[in-house]
Amino acid sequence: SSGINAEYGEQEVSSDTYGKWTLSFTPEVHYKLIQGEQLTFTQNSKGFGELGSHIWDAGIVLARYIETFDVNGKTWGKGEYEAEHSTPYCRGKSVIELGSGIGLTGTVASIIGADIIMTDKPALIDLITHNLEKNTVGKLVHGSAAPFLWGSPNNFGRDFDIILAADLTYEIEDIPVLINTFLSLSNNNTQIWLAYGKERFAMGAFFDQVQKFFYKVEKVPTHQLILDDVDFPISTIEIVKLRKIVK
Repeated sequence: SSGINAEYGEQEVSSDTYGKWTLSFTPEVHYKLIQGEQLTFTQNSKGFGELGSHIWDAGIVLARYIETFDVNGKTWGKGEYEAEHSTPYCRGKSVIELGSGIGLTGTVASIIGADIIMTDKPALIDLITHNLEKNTVGKLVHGSAAPFLWGSPNNFGRDFDIILAADLTYEIEDIPVLINTFLSLSNNNTQIWLAYGKERFAMGAFFDQVQKFFYKVEKVPTHQLILDDVDFPISTIEIVKLRKIVK
């Protein structure tokens, strides 16, 4: 044991991302890859702490899309997935994830071959690293975790093909800094894969503001995703892809 259960989510407290929740969470989250392997992620089950220290539904849906969307633009559906005939779109791509939380989405991306940096507040980096390392033993992956606050400059020394963002927009006042962060991490070809709950009240304001800088490339048909193994209604989750408007 890394002792991480007692440690993470305690430091770097800020009022907007630290709180209590009424739902109960188990100490571990299980995620089964399409190819059959089960991954296990430690999460915060104490009922209080950093909001990113437990899993959110959109992260699971985005992870499954990352697994099943291939380089030919096909999303493999129920009963038709064939690993030997499918090259995931993210394989070999330079990827950054904002708000990685417990690291589930980014770890799945690393396992299917993305070169990914998972980012979040400093308080969550040990948890993300712990979960990444635990689930990639014996695998050749290109994944890491780094602290990164929205609004910080891009000091990673690289451009990104894809920005992953699941369940990020809860507060309307956070939207301008999130959009500026997307801009600083994007080049003209970068795609933002944004997954969110349709019921999030801030999403309307987000799309109103983001359309000045990014256009919607695609709305993903999430009903086609292989999600028989999840126990929440996936109809509430949407994924859209955004790309910078070149003027």
